[in-house]
Amino acid sequence: MSSAPFPDLSSPEAFLSWVARQPVRFELVCGRLALMPPPDERQVAIAVNAFTALHERLRGSPWRAFASDLMVELEASTRLFPDVTVAPAHTRGWTDRPRLIVEVVGGAAREFDLAIKRARYLAKAELAQLLFVDAERIWAQLWTIGQPEPVARTFTDLSAVLPLSALGVDLPLVELYEELGPEPAG
Repeated sequence: MSSAPFPDLSSPEAFLSWVARQPVRFELVCGRLALMPPPDERQVAIAVNAFTALHERLRGSPWRAFASDLMVELEASTRLFPDVTVAPAHTRGWTDRPRLIVEVVGGAAREFDLAIKRARYLAKAELAQLLFVDAERIWAQLWTIGQPEPVARTFTDLSAVLPLSALGVDLPLVELYEELGPEPAG
């Protein structure tokens, strides 16, 4: 019995080339391929809202918001596709210099995102802020990494404003849940 050879994942370009040919989404975490479950409609809507709000606020700045097709290389053994990434405006295809990462958590990937991915993100020196947004309840957790230790603030009130100090902008929490209501449908 023969098995397919392990794909070449040695460079960001090789990994992107391999991922592009796959029928499902994979990420590379600590040298291991992780199959990512597809997001539900609510997760997609929150990610689109986050991308749109950031895109508008960053016009004319050195930063640009990217959707989930931008690969972030945290280290050679960890390559992820966050829901939204803010990186230098001239970024093409992938980056190892994210400024802000937004992950929408929910469903089957919730624990993986909040444990494994969070630990990897917080170890990335170039990353200034990390934002988790919950798709199943009004909840956001904003990590500021440029401290002696990362500091997290949790927001559960739609009137809250998230201080994205790394970008010099504020983001009202209500914009992330726009047109969704407080509870998932169904």
